[in-house]
Amino acid sequence: MRTAFLRDPVFWLAMGAGPLGWLLLRELGHVRPATDWAGLVLVVVTHPLLEELAFRGWLQGRLLTNASGRTRRYGISRANFLTSLAFVIFHLISQMSLWALLLLFPSLIFGYLRERHQSVLSAVVLHMFYNAGLYGFLPSA
Repeated sequence: MRTAFLRDPVFWLAMGAGPLGWLLLRELGHVRPATDWAGLVLVVVTHPLLEELAFRGWLQGRLLTNASGRTRRYGISRANFLTSLAFVIFHLISQMSLWALLLLFPSLIFGYLRERHQSVLSAVVLHMFYNAGLYGFLPSA
């Protein structure tokens, strides 16, 4: 069942971490609420969906096909780590470096959930939730 992740306490722990991250980033001045509905849909729906399909679905999936990609250290696969580095580099193109570097942590969580649930669906839902909090529901400091 594709929604089995909804019964996973690890998924809900990751969801609960979102508001803590939002508050930290707001204090650092990195929250930029969307100014219109189109912008909100773009950052809350479109970007997470496309990014998760590309990074966790395609890239991480490809890296997991060989034994080296499945090697784990501290519970994180090499495929997840390399995919997360690519995710950060991708974001360095359009965002300031500290912001992009901080994305390593949620990216590792997205990748962990992708492997745990053998699907990108939980990573997509979590990514949408994280972006919704940052860009839609949390006022800037």
